[in-house]
Amino acid sequence: MSAHEEDQPRRRRPRRATRPAAPGVDEHPSVHPLTGRAAEDRPEGWGGQAPALGTASAHDEALKRDRPPHWA
Repeated sequence: MSAHEEDQPRRRRPRRATRPAAPGVDEHPSVHPLTGRAAEDRPEGWGGQAPALGTASAHDEALKRDRPPHWA
């Protein structure tokens, strides 16, 4: 070591432990836009099919029919 290197304090390495991602997990989640819906928030994530655009389910119809009078 030279005299210059002795004067400089040693740079410490980060102490945070890093582990590889678990299988099936997105290794880079920050790459995706925040405007998209997560897989578990979509019907496909639960084994269902996405509803066609413009169609309402029976539950949606019941909610519209049974709404309180002050919501009119």
